[in-house]
Amino acid sequence: MTCEDLVQSLIENAEIWSRLSEDQFTEKCVEFLTEFTKVITQTELMKCKLCEIGELVCHDVSKQPEHKGHSVNTNEVLETLGLEEYCNEKLSMRHIKKISSQTIQSNKPSELQEVPWCFIQKLMMVHSGALKLKCLESQCAKKHKGQLEDEENEDDWLLSDDTEDTLVLNPLDVIVAVFMCSDHFVRQELVQKMSMCQISVPFLLPNFNGSSYILQWALRAIRKKWYQILEGNKISVIEKDIVTHQMLAVTFIRLGDLQRSKSAFLNSLLCGSQGHHNFYIHSEMEGGDVSRKISSGLVELSWYLPQEKENEGRLLEPMVVMNLRGDAKSLSTQVGFLSEVSSMIFVFVDDIGEKEENVIATLSKSKSNFFLLLNITSNKTEAVTKRLKHLKSICEITRDNVLVRGKKNNEEFVSAVWSAICKAERRYVTLEGMSGACRKMGFYIDEDYPPCKTGRENADKVLSDLNPDKIVELKEKIFPFQGLHWHEFSRIDKEYQRLKNTGKKTPLEYAKGLEQKKKELRQKQLENELSPAIKMFIEALLGSTNDERLFFLHWMKFKLDSISLTILPKIQEKLVTQITGTHEKEQLLNRLSRSSMGLEHFLREIGQIYEASFYCSDPDLKKHLTKLPSAAADMLLSGFPVELIDGDVSNIPIRWVSDVLKQVQIKTHPDTRIFVLSVLGLQSTGKSTLLNTLFGLQFAVSAGRCTRGAFMQLICVDQHMKAELGCDYIMVIDTEGLRSEELLRVTNNYEHDNELATLITGLSDIVLVNLSSESNSEIQDILQIIVHALIRMKEVGIKRSIYFIHHNVSDLSANVLNLSGVTQLLKQLDILTQMAAKQENKEETYTKFSDVIHYDIKKTMKYMPGLWHSPPPMASVSSRYSEKVFELKQELVEFEGGLQEKDIQRTVSKEGHH
Repeated sequence: MTCEDLVQSLIENAEIWSRLSEDQFTEKCVEFLTEFTKVITQTELMKCKLCEIGELVCHDVSKQPEHKGHSVNTNEVLETLGLEEYCNEKLSMRHIKKISSQTIQSNKPSELQEVPWCFIQKLMMVHSGALKLKCLESQCAKKHKGQLEDEENEDDWLLSDDTEDTLVLNPLDVIVAVFMCSDHFVRQELVQKMSMCQISVPFLLPNFNGSSYILQWALRAIRKKWYQILEGNKISVIEKDIVTHQMLAVTFIRLGDLQRSKSAFLNSLLCGSQGHHNFYIHSEMEGGDVSRKISSGLVELSWYLPQEKENEGRLLEPMVVMNLRGDAKSLSTQVGFLSEVSSMIFVFVDDIGEKEENVIATLSKSKSNFFLLLNITSNKTEAVTKRLKHLKSICEITRDNVLVRGKKNNEEFVSAVWSAICKAERRYVTLEGMSGACRKMGFYIDEDYPPCKTGRENADKVLSDLNPDKIVELKEKIFPFQGLHWHEFSRIDKEYQRLKNTGKKTPLEYAKGLEQKKKELRQKQLENELSPAIKMFIEALLGSTNDERLFFLHWMKFKLDSISLTILPKIQEKLVTQITGTHEKEQLLNRLSRSSMGLEHFLREIGQIYEASFYCSDPDLKKHLTKLPSAAADMLLSGFPVELIDGDVSNIPIRWVSDVLKQVQIKTHPDTRIFVLSVLGLQSTGKSTLLNTLFGLQFAVSAGRCTRGAFMQLICVDQHMKAELGCDYIMVIDTEGLRSEELLRVTNNYEHDNELATLITGLSDIVLVNLSSESNSEIQDILQIIVHALIRMKEVGIKRSIYFIHHNVSDLSANVLNLSGVTQLLKQLDILTQMAAKQENKEETYTKFSDVIHYDIKKTMKYMPGLWHSPPPMASVSSRYSEKVFELKQELVEFEGGLQEKDIQRTVSKEGHH
């Protein structure tokens, strides 16, 4: 109650007070003054809190100049690929995620300038064929080179090679060129996608001035899972950040030219019995035999990860495999670095001369375990034997350090190398811990970039007091604004919208009372102290340059995800293995939910501070408060997911979300048009993975945390396609899984799912409905929810488009399903429509699915193969999955353009009619 409310109450009850006795009057006065003092004290406290918030948001953003990354001197490869313009102004995330005519074409490149974009596009769709970069030479280019003047020699085709009409660079040169011309965030994105495709990732990148630099930041986003054998032969799944986890680092280099490809051998070493996969580019691959121009000195990484089965003769722990490109004799600095940081080094050599002997002698004295892999021809056996005897006399080389290929076939030699690795002395290292050796060698580290360092320092400050063992208690202290008062506000707010329990009051009186309760709860929120972590978070968010802010947010995400990886898997394992009753399961599910902590919780707290302050503050402070949604809008425009629906209370903070989107409009242009695409489906049906593969997004798919609520991301549409698609941005919404096990303890589980589906369907132009084809009951569950949502949309005159996405369906099964599944699904939809209509009291209006939505189910029912090419953890993403998702993307963009044409036709028709 405010001071005005108290005075108004006094006026309204003046007549009653006038009839009171002296003692009664005195008693009433004391009560009034006590209440008045209490209100005044609360008001003062609230003003102090608002002043504190005001001081946080009022200071100007730092005016310091933006830092620039290392510029690149142009060279022949960059000029050939048309990348000169990105030597200084690097490729950004906006460049590579933008929807353009280029990103929805699947044709092979027709000229070399298209090659880097083809490579990037295929990586963004997580296609394991991203390294097939050969392009057909255009007719125009042929004429320019005079290659069409030989028409008289009609018999030349007899000896011609089909590849003569193609242009190709070594894929390693393309990779190095693209990474040279990309900013830190693009490199990180590309590395993450390459890792998913099981393509070796750059680690030590050569520069054109003869130096090299380490891509440590680029590797930060990679997390890997593998199987670990526990006591009693129990198998557990481990998930770790690959940069910080201690493991063996095994390096492979070559001296001189080899008869057999080192990289091809490494592919055999890593593949095992799962079949062949090209982790490393080698001479037998497309373009692999083309001479390299800028990639000598490159060090690439791949990982060996223990599998559930077939680990016989192999390590039972993870291992990083480092591969140096080029002749080690001319790369002494890189070799020196690798000898410092490796657990063991394997040197491939066919012939040992004086230079080779010097390198071998030096390496044998390094910290790393050292092995020679010899493949000697018969005419050089005697000379090599003499060299080995001499090496034995000057350094500690034993018979165990030398593995001779001889007559061993490839599989036998792979086994010999694995045996050497398993028997060698263990020396564990981390990629992060290699920084010291990098600086010693004079290499630049990408994490030494000043904004990256500042962002890390700010994240460390914010999370300095975070103890993973006390995460639940710390969450309550760090995020007081999203505590009990916000939960109660959400409950009352829902009742305010529905007015289900009016009782004897009129709806107007009841609504007024609820509005007053909401206001009181907002005031109570403002009685909370702003936690030190939130103050530092706001200061870092508002007081940083654009680069510093982006690095800060990424560091926050990595650190919070790392904490989740130490806490949540233990709870999830207990859920699977140690449950004795329903009550215990509910407790564990509750603990799992309360132990989850991510970047979204910090943004949610800011949103609640904004809502509560805006609800109660004066006009001057409101002007400054807009800096908070402005910062969130910057995040959205930079490609970060921003929370749309609070998953803990199933509520949208309307003012916060709407003001964030208003700021997006201000930062773009007043007539910004947004097309909305969302996904709905049961928990763990690959919704986030589908969206990430469709548009190259960053929705969370790991760290042990499932999506809660709903998150939105913006994708920019290329200037040339805006008119065709009728929008400037595509907003993609990822939602929590329906029928979530965590909500089993909630009595209105079905109501919650129906509300979420209705809301998301209402917000979206297109809804992708994820169906796991492994369970008919699950399909029926999700379809029933969708039908409910569509009926409600139909009732309010909103038309929506639906795509049904069946997952884990092979191509052969899809052909069968296309014949019989359509009819079966339509029958099921008709039955569910009748059931849903009955629950909505509309059984006479809706008797079949076609009454709900105009729908061509043959066109919009899609079948997706399984995500992985073979059993994880060593599997790559299936190329068929990537291709099918890409086909879906093309159809969605085409469909969106079709909607725009219909809107124009309707507009023209109306104008003609008028």
